[in-house]
Amino acid sequence: MIWVLTGFMGCGKTSIGRLAASLSAGLEFIDLDEEIVRREGRSIPDIFSADGETVFRSIERRTLADLLHTAGEPSLRGNAQLQSSMLISLGGGTLTDAKSRKLVRENCKCIYLRASLETLAENLREAGTEGRPMLKLAPGESLEDRIRNLMAERREVYESCADFIIDIDRLDYPAIAQQILNSFGQ
Repeated sequence: MIWVLTGFMGCGKTSIGRLAASLSAGLEFIDLDEEIVRREGRSIPDIFSADGETVFRSIERRTLADLLHTAGEPSLRGNAQLQSSMLISLGGGTLTDAKSRKLVRENCKCIYLRASLETLAENLREAGTEGRPMLKLAPGESLEDRIRNLMAERREVYESCADFIIDIDRLDYPAIAQQILNSFGQ
């Protein structure tokens, strides 16, 4: 079974996904953004800067399709074989691409890590927004304004793809990871 984590930047998809995989034998974790960087040999901000968002979304879709296609086949990442279950952390904007949404809907179970504007802003301030091209602020725009505007575009997409929604406000990462594992019966 292939599971994906979706949610806005700063909700903790990568950290929580890694933790969930460490708590479950036979669950392989892959961060889609890290896989793109590995395959492309350049950072996501570099891809956005040189090629733009449209090209990035195409690369993202192709990488996701490759991961879904290779599930259960010999892995190029050094494992003898991919595990029986895979958990993929999507980028915050992956599901904004219609073809990526279709891939997820047809091949995966999707868990949406839903967070409030306040939680997202706090987490992003703590982690920093450097290296997040979609969080480049316009003159006079606050981080909260940017998050609010992007979430207005993305909330419905996240919810429409979600098989499970976990409200993460006021939960620590171990509790969220356990809810993820509970979602797929582990």
